[in-house]
Amino acid sequence: MSAHRPHDLPAVFAAAFNSGDQARLEPLYEPTAILVPQPGLVLSGEQRRAGTAAVLGRGLPITTTLRHVLAGPDIALLISDFRFDGTGPNGQANHARGVATDVARRAPDGTWRYVISWPQEDPERPGHPALDIRQVQA
Repeated sequence: MSAHRPHDLPAVFAAAFNSGDQARLEPLYEPTAILVPQPGLVLSGEQRRAGTAAVLGRGLPITTTLRHVLAGPDIALLISDFRFDGTGPNGQANHARGVATDVARRAPDGTWRYVISWPQEDPERPGHPALDIRQVQA
């Protein structure tokens, strides 16, 4: 599963995410990609992978809606809405939404991959389930 155009990346990400398989998500990131789960906290390498695993561990499906794409030949800025709706592992309903600001780059094989991912929760909907940073730092 890969994105051959920058504006396909959020939908490809959602499909890989909803599979529950982190191995399907990893190829969508450059090896040096960063995740910014909250302002001032930048995760890369193993910490980024742990952050991704923490999000997947919630067991909530994600939907994405692409709002804007600003693309050049090999780099793109993507702005997407995301939403988590479902029942978490604790059996409770969980709903959250936000906006992701992402930078993607075309890889040598022609596919697009995330370089920077900055999901921001909607301030009107506290309790964002996407990432409990305590899990990543532990």
